[in-house]
Amino acid sequence: MYNRYLTETVDVSTKWWTGRVKEGDIAVLSELLEKRYNEGWDLVCYDYVMTYGQLTAQFLITYKRRDY
Repeated sequence: MYNRYLTETVDVSTKWWTGRVKEGDIAVLSELLEKRYNEGWDLVCYDYVMTYGQLTAQFLITYKRRDY
């Protein structure tokens, strides 16, 4: 038996004080979502998590196995 849910993090480029999303980060996230879909996972939710001052940030992503 395998897990019904999968949660993972993806590092995001340092943004410092701007609110702009970098295109490279969007491409990485899109590729990952496509890869997980092809593996049988559907997106449940995602969130953007940052540290104080946006020195580091990550996407927190949760998927559900499609065949459940």
